[in-house]
Amino acid sequence: MTRSDMRDMLSRQLQDLDNAAWSVANKNAYLNLGLQFMQSAVLAVDPEAYIEISTTNLIATGDWPDLYPKPQGLIRIFKVELDYNGDGTYTVAKKLRNDEIVSLRAGNTTQAADGWAQFGRWIKVWPSPTVAATNGLRLTFVPSLTMGADADVPDLPTYLHKGIVYAARLDALGDTDEDVDPAVLDAVSKKLAVILDRIPLYFGQDQSEPEQIEIDIDHESGWG
Repeated sequence: MTRSDMRDMLSRQLQDLDNAAWSVANKNAYLNLGLQFMQSAVLAVDPEAYIEISTTNLIATGDWPDLYPKPQGLIRIFKVELDYNGDGTYTVAKKLRNDEIVSLRAGNTTQAADGWAQFGRWIKVWPSPTVAATNGLRLTFVPSLTMGADADVPDLPTYLHKGIVYAARLDALGDTDEDVDPAVLDAVSKKLAVILDRIPLYFGQDQSEPEQIEIDIDHESGWG
């Protein structure tokens, strides 16, 4: 189903076909929350279900050539690889703590291997690049799924799309000022539970290895 199809279903379930109680924008927001709820349920079964790979350029100028903004919506990092020469030969960087990189930079400790650490919204690499390298940082990660247009189809098996709508309905009803019949909430929750129970039929570690997809992320951090 497209986002438009799911919004129509949500409107029928909320008995709000004219968008009087919830605007189209509100319903779209609830559907995105529902999608991310379903994604979290899938990731609990198969953490690698939504692996993506993206690259960004290494820089050697500015105050912080060792800091690179994380892609928007990032949930989890699986691997950081570095190519300081820009020749396509990547080395898997060792996961470090931020204080360990601070110690390395200060010369208090030494380490031969390339490294990286999470630093708030940033990825910090060690050693700091001394020359620019095109696509020198390659990231294997899990992003947040989202729908930005009515024609978008969520990356879930079609049967699970209903779970997005049920989760969106629960969120919408929970945000209203009016008292909601507990029986209604219970009925929707049970329908959602049935969908969640089906997730292991589509995802799981007994499945084949998930496909890793090369993507383009069009935003200011330069990942692509």
